[in-house]
Amino acid sequence: MAESINQKALEYMENLEEETPKFKDAIETEELVLKLFENIANYPLDEKYKKIKTTNPKIESVIFKRWQKASTFFETVGFKKEGEFYILGDSSLGNVVSLINEIRNRIKFNYEVYEQTDEGMKEKQEKEKQILLQLQQLQIEQAQKQQANASKIIQINGAQDFQAKVLNSDKPVIVDFYADWCPPCKKLAALIETEIQNSNGWLVAKINGDNPLNKPLSASHQVSGIPAIFLYHKGQLVREFSFTGFNPMSLQKMIQKASSLC
Repeated sequence: MAESINQKALEYMENLEEETPKFKDAIETEELVLKLFENIANYPLDEKYKKIKTTNPKIESVIFKRWQKASTFFETVGFKKEGEFYILGDSSLGNVVSLINEIRNRIKFNYEVYEQTDEGMKEKQEKEKQILLQLQQLQIEQAQKQQANASKIIQINGAQDFQAKVLNSDKPVIVDFYADWCPPCKKLAALIETEIQNSNGWLVAKINGDNPLNKPLSASHQVSGIPAIFLYHKGQLVREFSFTGFNPMSLQKMIQKASSLC
């Protein structure tokens, strides 16, 4: 019985495809029917999904105005017309469930056919063009973001550079003494680079302790281990937030302080 009902229902869908001027519109109608049926199957105890409101703007325009045999289709499946609703009886729930895969397969097949038409190929090319444009825009935004973040990270080379870029800065500056060979330095630097994306104005000044120009700076800061991190604001060292080593919690406290000073 269900097989006979399915066959008749699918014949009405064939009529839809034949009578609809734009093949894509027929697929849209089938997709909406599938969505309505899937709601019924997913929530079989919820009566609201078993009621299809014919005056719903989308249902009316996409199904009932576009598909001449829509009413016959729903009645064949087991819906009964009551006023502005088509209501599915509990005894016909199996008809809906058994049709879902049939409709899915039909939609999949119709999309494959549609993609071979001139209209479908043109639409596919347009989608590919839009995806490419979106990827290009994303790359531009990422590059701009990286450039913006890079501008917040300053490299220090010597005492004069430190004076100009840290002590004379009107923004809070987190000073990072590091070395290229130091694993904890790299781990902390990665955290800093992540956090600086959300900077509200604070900067980072990186000082390579192996650079001979920076030896006096290491000495004046009494750096005995790396990474060694200091916070400056308007030329003054905010001493209580200084720390040495890989310490994410201390870094977070320093960043919070720097943010509050902006």
